[in-house]
Amino acid sequence: FKAPLYRLVRRQALLGPAALENVPCARFGKLLTMDRREIEDLRAMRQLMLSYKKVNPQKQPLSLAVFGAPGSGKSFGLKQIAAGVFGEKNPVLEFNLSQFKGPEELIGAYHQVRDQVLAGYTPVVFWDEFDSGEYKWLQYLLAPMQDGTFQDGQLTHPVGKSIFVFAGGTSCDFAHFGPPDKPTSKENEAQQKARHDFVMKKGPDFKSRLAGYFDVLGPNPRQKYNDDAAKEGLNPWEDDPEDLAFPVRRAILLRSL
Repeated sequence: FKAPLYRLVRRQALLGPAALENVPCARFGKLLTMDRREIEDLRAMRQLMLSYKKVNPQKQPLSLAVFGAPGSGKSFGLKQIAAGVFGEKNPVLEFNLSQFKGPEELIGAYHQVRDQVLAGYTPVVFWDEFDSGEYKWLQYLLAPMQDGTFQDGQLTHPVGKSIFVFAGGTSCDFAHFGPPDKPTSKENEAQQKARHDFVMKKGPDFKSRLAGYFDVLGPNPRQKYNDDAAKEGLNPWEDDPEDLAFPVRRAILLRSL
């Protein structure tokens, strides 16, 4: 019988990380993690930013994506990495696409990014809820991702060297962002329609433009996708009983607070 590590991490919450001195850990600014997969993924994100920083000039933004359950702190880790790579004073811009009335509001957002680039920075831009509105925003985000430009009336403007971070709101991990890449033999009519709509809204093109992604675990149990529930139209996300280490993440958060 396997149970969550409550007894072990109670010491950590009370005494700090030193209570688990034999457990590998990594710190990224204010973020401390003891999860091996998160450590590897965050190091990969940092390496992408470091490599991008060294190349001048850079026409296209560096496009990254981050997924996780609501309240998991999707943006916190990448903000800490970006501050370490580009400096504490490097600007961070945040736009919640679910609050935008239409694609024309993106033009103002792109101009804000460009203003920071012209000021000599490499702004980190968080596009929150980019997958809202049944993926309608993907087609409008492709041109800056692919060509590094955006259209304002008849004028075409360069975005400039920047970091685009797309924070998902509908999927807890990248693997379930949109329909599977390939159809399955058991695919029903609704799933076929979902695949067709995702292609028409440039979903596969968007995914191919991402340089990397990061699945955030957060302080609660890891979420597992239930295919049977999805076929019945129910919420497919449920707690993963094999995630025994979530109390460790929770204790780190409690200790930091």
